[in-house]
Amino acid sequence: MKDETKYRIEDEPAVSAVSKGAGNPAADSAMSAATTAPITTATTVSRFAQMPDPPYYAVIFANQASDKPDGYAQMVGEMREIAATMPGYIGIESARDENGFAVTVSYWESEDAIAAWRNHARHRIARKIGRERWYEHFVLRIAKVERHYDGP
Repeated sequence: MKDETKYRIEDEPAVSAVSKGAGNPAADSAMSAATTAPITTATTVSRFAQMPDPPYYAVIFANQASDKPDGYAQMVGEMREIAATMPGYIGIESARDENGFAVTVSYWESEDAIAAWRNHARHRIARKIGRERWYEHFVLRIAKVERHYDGP
């Protein structure tokens, strides 16, 4: 079964699943394309990050977008590119509805890797701007994944 589907996202970087290439040029290229190219027509993308066997960690970021999106799409692309270079990064899955509600789940090998990402200088700036401008509200949750199942 293919892990691909079609959906429409307007004037925003692709919000699909992207896994770290771990030296895989095709995966690294997909990361670059998914984080920088705006999508204005229906596009086929994978929604599922390639995951290792558990345990690993999930950072779950649910948010409601504000009415001030200036600079948001560019920063999303930059954050995805930087995250993919961080030790312990596994991948990301994200979706946003037509009303601006989004859930992004990034996956990490350890809590130390999450802490390093949280403390990255550029990510700290993005978080500050997000609180001030881009989000009406957000909730951040961190969970340890003990099991995962694939289907159908």
